[in-house]
Amino acid sequence: MVPNNRSQRPSAFRRLAVYLLITCAVITSGCSSNRLAYRYADWAVVWWVEDYLTLNEDQSQQLQKDLDRLVSWHCQVELPRYAQWLRRLEQDLQPEVADRTVLQRHQQQLTAFLPPLLERLGDPASRLLASLSETQVEELAANMESRHRELQSEYLLASPEQTGQARAERIQERAERWLGSLNRQQQDIVAQWAINRGAQTRIWLDGRRKWQEAFLASLASRHSAGFTDRLGHLIEHSEEARGARYRAMTSDSRNALVDLNYRLLLNADQRHWQHLRAEVARLREDVEALACGNAMTADQLNAAPLGRS
Repeated sequence: MVPNNRSQRPSAFRRLAVYLLITCAVITSGCSSNRLAYRYADWAVVWWVEDYLTLNEDQSQQLQKDLDRLVSWHCQVELPRYAQWLRRLEQDLQPEVADRTVLQRHQQQLTAFLPPLLERLGDPASRLLASLSETQVEELAANMESRHRELQSEYLLASPEQTGQARAERIQERAERWLGSLNRQQQDIVAQWAINRGAQTRIWLDGRRKWQEAFLASLASRHSAGFTDRLGHLIEHSEEARGARYRAMTSDSRNALVDLNYRLLLNADQRHWQHLRAEVARLREDVEALACGNAMTADQLNAAPLGRS
């Protein structure tokens, strides 16, 4: 069994590495060492799972096998796609080229990287969940509820002014990772954008709760035929379970994010453009260095089920 020494795990690094693997955040991460985070992403996923439930030795070993397979596929098949996209992005990072249409196209490409990864998660996720005992399911449900209450306390109990200020600080920090220090006009743009997004936190939390309810309900049939397909649909099309308000918010947020990025670039000076190009080039170099292709071909990996010999 993987050692359950949670007190020694760096929480921020764990979340970063999980998102690198699970949501393609190797493209958008603020980490200064993308290569290190990606290479330890499989361990981070195990740590993340064990934050929610206690695995026995067989479950830990099977999960690690499945994650090894997933990482092998991802670095051989997906990372070259990321690198190709980043090369195109570098070419478009010119003041005379970047407009809303260009930014929207790149955002759509980034979003398109997620479905293949979610599809590959179905088998290992269903294999692990089907092996859970009733005690483990109860532990998982209790920990999910505890985490949800923590998020509610963190994001909903503060005043709207405090929530908006915290959101603006987070957005500014992320923007400055890519652009360097923002000027006054850019800071004002971020602050106003954060205010305008005030209602989305509650909608996000409500959608998260609805998905968790659907997920826990699916576990009741984890030993029956068709569980893998049902779980896979829940993973790949999670917005269906999250509700109409969540889907509308997501669509609106994507458009708003394009607009935010466009306005930040519109008010950028040469220093910002240089910083942005350097950061994207550095990330592209990291992705190219992480890509691998020695164990199996892409066609072999796509044809082979995860975690099965």
